[in-house]
Amino acid sequence: MPPRRLRIGALGITVTILALVATPPASATTTGAVPPIQATAAATAPGVVAASGTQLTVDGQPWRFVGYNMPCAQPFLLTTAQLSFVFASVASNSGANTVRVWFFQHNGGPGNWAPFDRIVAAAQADGIRLIPTLVNEYATCEANPPITVPKTLAWYQGGYMQAGDGYPLSYHDFAVQVAAHYAGNPTIAFWQLVNEAAAPTLEANGQSTCDEQAAAHAIRSFADNMTNAIHAVDPHHLVSLGTLGGDQCGTNGSDYQYVHAGAINLCEFHDYTFTFTPLANDTDPDGLAARLHQCKTLGKPFFVGEAGIIANVQPAPAPEPTTCDPWPTCSPTPVTYATLDLRAQLFQEKIAAAFAAGVSGYVVWFKGANYQASNDPYAIGDGDPTEAVMAGLDLGATTPATVPPTTTPPPDSTTTPERSSTPNGSTVPGGSKTGTTVGPAATGQGGGSATSGHGGGKPVALAATQAHHGSWTNSPILLAVGLLILAGAWVAILRRRRERRFKSSTAPNPPRDPG
Repeated sequence: MPPRRLRIGALGITVTILALVATPPASATTTGAVPPIQATAAATAPGVVAASGTQLTVDGQPWRFVGYNMPCAQPFLLTTAQLSFVFASVASNSGANTVRVWFFQHNGGPGNWAPFDRIVAAAQADGIRLIPTLVNEYATCEANPPITVPKTLAWYQGGYMQAGDGYPLSYHDFAVQVAAHYAGNPTIAFWQLVNEAAAPTLEANGQSTCDEQAAAHAIRSFADNMTNAIHAVDPHHLVSLGTLGGDQCGTNGSDYQYVHAGAINLCEFHDYTFTFTPLANDTDPDGLAARLHQCKTLGKPFFVGEAGIIANVQPAPAPEPTTCDPWPTCSPTPVTYATLDLRAQLFQEKIAAAFAAGVSGYVVWFKGANYQASNDPYAIGDGDPTEAVMAGLDLGATTPATVPPTTTPPPDSTTTPERSSTPNGSTVPGGSKTGTTVGPAATGQGGGSATSGHGGGKPVALAATQAHHGSWTNSPILLAVGLLILAGAWVAILRRRRERRFKSSTAPNPPRDPG
């Protein structure tokens, strides 16, 4: 090869290799609005629920779910025989494949696994998957002795790393050890960090205010840190933050999308106030349709974690009845067979519309032994028409949780991985949903709807920095090959130049042109 061509060829090789090393793939995008933490994709395992874009899957096949909430201490108060009966009836009478339960430190955990293990075993026996929620935003159903204030901004900013509320472990260490104990167990559908996360500021005078921007950043950081900590010990299960989905402090407006744009794997909404509103006509900026759109934009699955319709609901355009106490004598509208049938019909329409719009799962509030419409406004008792509606839903091919579980010993709490209100309110013992107010410190006992005094939202990019995959710098072998090619080219150039110099120094002078 002529020397000039050789030099040009070597230069081309150099430029090509440098371009491959320095240039990220075309799919990578960057933005400064969202921290560069992306959803940590859970490693697939046999029988374990996974995510593929906005869809949930099991063993590579689409998976949808319906079921009930069994909140507070309800399942823990049942005998083993009672618990087995409830799960069997849920599966047979309602065709349900999922139950959402509250695995709070108050109910069991490290040093006392039996209460949790008993529920997991009973669910698995009937092919039921569980959504364990690991802490409550509100004071109810939590702590020993009971606490009197909800989770606040300070808790999301770092309080969850500290032991408190009468518990021996910090929330962080408790959640990580629970995840490790059930790592890879297919009976666990996915983990949920909080029930209805919100981060109001508790003032010295006992009033609650909202710094929306600080709250959103605190919840996002908490969600990212806890998801990564759980995936360090349980890489197979997805993680849900746990949100009511309205205008709660820290998730208002575009901040709902912001807090879900990081490591969290799927989004959630609680539906109590849209009984007569078809999903297609839902124009509320903080409503179900808006939240579903935000989650789809992130490319993540979306589910309704709670949905309640009061048992004495009346046909539209009558106003919806409200909860009261003592139920049902406090309400002027009686519970009748006609109202229960109407509730079932409304659930059927809402669930069908949700699935048609791309919702992955729908969990009704609530089911519990000894609870029915005659003693709780939201309870779905045995024989309630809503059971038949749920049993008639077409979920497609669903895989029950029948794969034998694989558990690993919980890590020692001192060696955990590096630690990198509401339209329908909190849950009170007995399962009733009542209102909470951001004003006087919410206890989960008050009535009414929430006001939050938001400090204003902020523009948020729709996606965060994507992980850098596919570059030559990720393959040491390819990089070494490229460097060898480059070195060989330059050695050839130097050898050629040395040969030319040697020839020019030994060759005789050419004869002059005689002209």
